[in-house]
Order: sequence, then C-alpha cells, then structure tokens
Amino acid sequence: MKNKNIKLWIAALACLAGWNSCTHEEYVDVDYPEQQIYMPAANVSADGIYLIDDVPTASLSEEVQGNPYRFKVDMKTYDFIVPLAVYRSGIEDGGELNIDLRVNNDTIQKLINAGKLEADILPADRYRLEKSAKLEDGSTYAPFDLIVDLKYLDDNYIEAGKKFAVAIEAQCNERQLNHNVVIVVIDTKIMRPTVDFTFSVDQNNWKRILFKSAAKYAYSSTWTFGEGDATSSLANPSYTYTDKGSYQVTYKAVGVTGEEVSLTKTVPVLNIGKLSNAGWSILSCSSEEPEEGGTESPLGYATAMIDGDLTTFWHSRWKDPVPGYPHWVAVDMGAEYIISSFVCYRRPGDNRGQTKNRFWTSLDGVNWDDQGEFPFDPETDAGQTFAMNNYPTARYFKYEATEGPNAWAFLAEIEAYGEVE
Repeated sequence: MKNKNIKLWIAALACLAGWNSCTHEEYVDVDYPEQQIYMPAANVSADGIYLIDDVPTASLSEEVQGNPYRFKVDMKTYDFIVPLAVYRSGIEDGGELNIDLRVNNDTIQKLINAGKLEADILPADRYRLEKSAKLEDGSTYAPFDLIVDLKYLDDNYIEAGKKFAVAIEAQCNERQLNHNVVIVVIDTKIMRPTVDFTFSVDQNNWKRILFKSAAKYAYSSTWTFGEGDATSSLANPSYTYTDKGSYQVTYKAVGVTGEEVSLTKTVPVLNIGKLSNAGWSILSCSSEEPEEGGTESPLGYATAMIDGDLTTFWHSRWKDPVPGYPHWVAVDMGAEYIISSFVCYRRPGDNRGQTKNRFWTSLDGVNWDDQGEFPFDPETDAGQTFAMNNYPTARYFKYEATEGPNAWAFLAEIEAYGEVE
C-alpha cells in the first residue's frame, strides 16, 4: 500500500437562509490500493465463462457507444470477432505496461471435468489472438480481439447448440493480477436464424396491426406489409392499413452469416368491434360457488361473468373441498367469430383473486387451441385487454385462471372483440 495526500474539498452553499456560502478544506493522508490488471469479461459469470449464445438485436447490431454487444462479424474476411480488453484498477493510472496474452485451455478441461462446462476446445488453427496488449501511460484499458473462423463455426452448426471454447490469460510481471483468465464460449446455435411472428389489432384502431417478431438469432429484420411498397426494419413494427381486407405480410430475418430466412402470412384486417353476448351460454366450468348469493342470485355462478353486469361475478368453489388452480369457465357464443381480443373485469373491489390467466378457443367445444397465458392485475376494477395473436376463428372460448395468492378465482365479466359487420 502507498500513501498519497488527497485534498478533500467539502462545499456547503447557503448553509442557512440569508447566510453567505461557506466552504471547508481538509487535507488527509489515505491509503490507496496498488494497481491490478484484470479482464472485465472474466467477471460476467461464474468461473470466468464469457458465453456468446445470442445475437445483438437490430438496434444493437452496430457499434454504438453504450450498447452491449459480444461479437462482430466481418463478412469480407469471414471473421467472427470477439472484442475483449485488459483493464487496470486503482486510483493511479500511470505507467506503460505490456500485457502478455496467451491461451490457457487447461482451465477449460478442469471445468469440463468438474461438470461446469459442456464445450469442445476450439482448434488452435481456427482462431487468432494477439500476443500482447499495451496499456499506455495514463490509460485504464487496452483493447484486443479474439478472431474466430466464422465458416468453421457455421460448418459445425447444431440446432441444439454445439459449443466451442477458448481460454485467454493475461500476464503482467509488473502488477498484481485479478480475474485475468476469461473463457470465451461460442454457441453455434446462433449461426442460423429462425423466423416467426404474430400479430394483433390495436384496440383503438382496427386498421392498425401490431406485429411481434418471434425470430431467433436474427441480426436484422425486414418487413413488407403487402400494401404498396410499405416496409419496416424494426423488430416489432406496427402498420396502419387503408381499408379492410387480406394482406400478405412477409418477415425476413438475416442471420450472423448473412443467411436470409423469410416467412409470409395472410393477415386479415377486419372491422373490429365488441361482440354481442345475447346468444352466449355457459358450456361448462371447473366449479362455481352458489353460496355467494344463494339459489335466487347469480352471484358465484358462471353465468354471472357473461350477464353484462359488473356487480355480479363468477366465483370458483371456496367451500370445502376447495379445488386448486386452474379454475375455468367455457362459453358457447352460439356462432363462429374471428376473435381479436378478450376484455376481463375482476370482482369489484377485491384483489384476492387470480394473477395470471389463459385463453382457449375451439370450433367444436371439444378440441381446444391454446391462445396464451397473460398476467392479470388484481388491483384494478378497470377492464383488462388480452389481444389474441393471429385472430383465431372460434365458436367457443374458455377463460382459465392459472395462478393466484389464494385457492380460488373469480371474474365479474368477460367481453369478446372481433369482426363485426
């Protein structure tokens, strides 16, 4: 440890109303730690493993200061480039240092033997590493690159993910070392993109369609919306159509190696409105609780959630024996509709119910299609909208409460929105 005089400057402005500014100076001797050399990538996860198992999103695929990325690709040289750096810690940043860099794959084998890593050691002829990095006097870090053969990674692509690892060690005889070994692990599953997307309608404008990418390992995205030359490069765009109709929407994703994968879906743009529940009836339910209001009251019965009255509610059974989650009610709408969303209302003023719900649709009331699980806010009386991706066609739907703090669930009302004349 070294001693260094540090001037501590403490300033207090306007100590009391109407007083002049006051300042205080104090000089003290404090100890500061010796410089240490380390690699930040070695601190990202346990055992110094620096895992590359995803690609930057479209907005992060370029080098923008402040945006995280773990690799770059040079398509001219077909290089997979992993930017790394050695840093020096401590208050003082003086002294020019030459940091030796070497491969230490014995560390990888120890982790493999201990069951902490599943990977193959990257062959020495499939990467390049600088022999040293220079820390300039007054500088806190020195960057360097690990350059891997992109074609080799692509040739060894496995959808389930084959991993290659190389361990890099930084050495410096002039300074202490800490976290100076990083194990770069590259998962080959990122070499090929997969593409899919869903869509839903803006509840405030039925002509505006919201698209959501379900692509994996896409380095960039391109959408064409099937109307004129309208396109977008956003990952999750929206588009407002001029009129109702069916449109061919194509989503194209570009992967790490430049490979393009595309998918086209027919997107219906419909005049969306609230569906009348005049012909609805209860098909079945998991349970209900008549003792909420007695035999002459709708309280507790499943029919209460489709009667248009927010003061009545369905309640799953709370009298022994009390069934556990999930709790559900299936509804027959009496005719087939294209469904865009459901709107649900909790039991008024009661936050003890479900916190998650799921929706199912069916054409025959026997075979059901899962339309997804969504969080349910038990703290609000306001209607909560749950958009159905891809506009399922259904005569029947099932509301299912899947999770909550207590054993029961309840719902005051459920509304369906879809195509209207």
